[in-house]
Amino acid sequence: MKDNKITLRQFIEKFDNGEFDNNDVSTQCDAGWYDWFCKDSSLRNKTYSLTKKIKQLLPSSKINQDTMYVFFKNNCPCVGKLYDDFRFCDMETGEVIYTICPAVGYTKTFGRSEVWGKENDFKEAIVAGTWNDVLFFFLGVDKKKEREEKRIAVEERKKEKDLLKDEWAVREYLINQIEDKTVSSDNWYEFTTVKLIKISLAL
Repeated sequence: MKDNKITLRQFIEKFDNGEFDNNDVSTQCDAGWYDWFCKDSSLRNKTYSLTKKIKQLLPSSKINQDTMYVFFKNNCPCVGKLYDDFRFCDMETGEVIYTICPAVGYTKTFGRSEVWGKENDFKEAIVAGTWNDVLFFFLGVDKKKEREEKRIAVEERKKEKDLLKDEWAVREYLINQIEDKTVSSDNWYEFTTVKLIKISLAL
């Protein structure tokens, strides 16, 4: 990683402007790559996938886009497979505040999402679970629960639409009955009802 650190906000702006699109090592070092064991050609795609994760965390009150910077590492555990992490650091001191592993590569905990942080002096993982647990730690939002609530809401709206269709069918039937003189519309009440039904159907 080069010494010309940029704030997290500047990093996101540059990323969105396509400044890290090139696959060359120099560009990816500018993006924040510090150390890696994977192929150089893999860095660009890793930058993109990790930045998607970073963007999900930006609304957190734990993240300050103007006083923090981010860098990336690709790690090689003694027992396991290569895995990536990104680290939020203090711009002034360079101290790591959070290390976030979307999916660790150690054989024993393979695929687990972890957060390590300064708040407990990195003694143990603050979060050890799924990416949803990471989001909950930073945002206080349970994405799994949120998705389930959205699914239920969609089903409820569908039920309402189906009921509404049934209601329209009943109204159309009543109109046809009245217009076919099966039901008399001589009296004022019935005539008004027909008008109201026609108006509601037109809405």
